Amino acid sequence: MPRVSVIIPTRNRPSLLVDALGSVLGQDYRDLEVLVVDDASVDPDENARVIERFGGPVRHLVREQSGGPSAARNTGLRASDSEYIAFLDDDDIWLPSKLRRQVEVFEANPRKLSRLGVVYCWHQWIDLRAGRVQARRLARIDGIDDLIRTRYNIVQTILVKRMCVDEVGGFDHTIAGRENLEFLARMIQRYRFDRVDDVLVLCRVHSGPRTSDDLPAIIAGHERVLQTGRAANATPAVLAGEQYRLARCLMAVGAMREARMNLVEAIGAARGFVRVKYAVFLALSYVARLVRPNFRSALLKYGANVLRRGS
Repeated sequence: MPRVSVIIPTRNRPSLLVDALGSVLGQDYRDLEVLVVDDASVDPDENARVIERFGGPVRHLVREQSGGPSAARNTGLRASDSEYIAFLDDDDIWLPSKLRRQVEVFEANPRKLSRLGVVYCWHQWIDLRAGRVQARRLARIDGIDDLIRTRYNIVQTILVKRMCVDEVGGFDHTIAGRENLEFLARMIQRYRFDRVDDVLVLCRVHSGPRTSDDLPAIIAGHERVLQTGRAANATPAVLAGEQYRLARCLMAVGAMREARMNLVEAIGAARGFVRVKYAVFLALSYVARLVRPNFRSALLKYGANVLRRGS
């Protein structure tokens, strides 16, 4: 039985899958299996041809109906049976030492953490459209507040023990927008996280449809993260940031009353300048109702873009 199962969900992106799959099979850690889960691509044979080019320990699973990346990951989880699980999106890339260094942290457990369940690493965003590169190096994530404050939802960076996934359950495919964060929020309530202090994952930003385009799904995701955070006794000031981001999405779909309720609660819990920022956005929601619809839409979009820089 391989020690690590790598799950790659994919749909209609064989040209990107080539690089992702190549980065997995190019790992200097070899005790692994790879499960490519085709989420009902228009032409699954294209992915089959990509897989055939590589050979090796790759299994091709095809879903008949698309359920999104989380449903595809769950399909891979059900088909895997290794000690550790890793996830990679079809548009991202691992550097060659990623898995080996994470397994080494599990084996050595240098911080002597009880119930160590997740080892993550740093990652780097590569914007293929604008030619920009930005590394993200996080402080330690030791609890629910750290997780929600940093909004750490990059599951491509984690290696997780299979027994931990079995205990907390897989991904909630009904909230395709914040499902990765919600999954990790459940995980950190039961298990400790450690990290490799190096950029080992390259996340590519590109043109094309993404789950982040689905505002209703994002709204459901924010609401679920808030629910999970409250159940885990997350600090209200930390949850205020999630309420603010939920309010922005609610405003974008015209749900002004619900947006304002969240903003008022966020303002009450936030501290310092952040409270001012939330109050400005609350005021913007009242200004928007007084102007023509086209200008209102432009105003809200402009406000969201400006305030997003500080979110």
